[in-house]
Amino acid sequence: MPDKPGRILIQPHSATLGEFLLNAFAGQFGSFHSFTAVVAFVKQSGTQHLVETIEKWVAEGNKVKFIVGTDHRGTSKEGLEDLMRMIGRRGEVWVSGVAEAHITFHPKVYLFEGDAQALALIGSHNLTQGGLFTNDEAAAIQRLDLSVKEDRETLRSLKEAITNWSDPATGNARKLTKRVLARLLKDGIVVTESESSDEGKETKSQTKSSSKKSVFKKSAVKRKAPSVKRHVNKPKKSLPVVGVATARGRLVWSRRSLPASSVQQPSRTGTNPTGGLRLVQADFQVRGKAIDQTKYFRILFRSYRWQTASTKPFVETAQVLFEITIRGKYVGRHTLTVRHKPSGEAGQHNYTTSVSWGELGETIRKAALTGARLDLYAPANPGEPFHIVIS
Repeated sequence: MPDKPGRILIQPHSATLGEFLLNAFAGQFGSFHSFTAVVAFVKQSGTQHLVETIEKWVAEGNKVKFIVGTDHRGTSKEGLEDLMRMIGRRGEVWVSGVAEAHITFHPKVYLFEGDAQALALIGSHNLTQGGLFTNDEAAAIQRLDLSVKEDRETLRSLKEAITNWSDPATGNARKLTKRVLARLLKDGIVVTESESSDEGKETKSQTKSSSKKSVFKKSAVKRKAPSVKRHVNKPKKSLPVVGVATARGRLVWSRRSLPASSVQQPSRTGTNPTGGLRLVQADFQVRGKAIDQTKYFRILFRSYRWQTASTKPFVETAQVLFEITIRGKYVGRHTLTVRHKPSGEAGQHNYTTSVSWGELGETIRKAALTGARLDLYAPANPGEPFHIVIS
């Protein structure tokens, strides 16, 4: 791993781009507030390694921008959907292309920016699993000291190119939305993973030919991408799959281990389930400060219409639209009742807000989710649903 940027990264011999990016997001190379990636191809094989890291980085108030090529069926629908999901409201995804078949959008740039420095990696790596970890790739890494005029000029030139690559006035760039993605799919410019050219995967013809004598030998270098935690857990029960989830917004709450009472399971003491999800503090922080759960969730759902359910004690409810994903399976859109009871605080900072599982109760019970992690995401765009992801 190149711990002193300003050198060459030779993958997989000296390091991998995946390791470099994850360490940069973790602050190993300094403090940064913006990240831009410009690549020819994006696939979910690559984005799956970065989704959780970038979602967390964005939730901390940082900015992200992706510019992605759409030539040669090398970019997939699933990869673009992952990018839209991870950027939240503080990010942008642009798609680039030209009408001429002999022209390809082909740059690969990864840029981190901070107040005093910037870090640029320019090389051959696409945002695929092969590009991040297993392919033979090379890149130059340059640290830019923004107190130095020459480095400021280098950054300015690089950002001018990035601006041009994402300028809709050129006719070669479009900001990615669900509508734009649907048009790209309809026109056959972007395809699903099963239809795309599988960079980093063996095709049937390659597998067949590899069994015969070849002028090439197998690689002497061990090449393996790390496993992705979010795909490890498998459902204990089969769950219905209903359509495809929309893009998520920013992460607004997490609970690392769900109690039995919140997921329709009896507790060890024999206590019956509550029928709903209790929205407690769960050590969740916003901008470094723990949330006040007695007010936070009522504010979070403030755009919905609230009605008084009772006056003694005072209870109000709202019907909130959620998209639910349970252990990797999307189970559709559901309107659930959010209940807010201010007196539940009782001066002890207990929970005051809960979500009733309603029609989902039996599905939640059968999935046996005690101890699972729950993440709550805000809508990616106004009018869209919140997301509940249980893994």
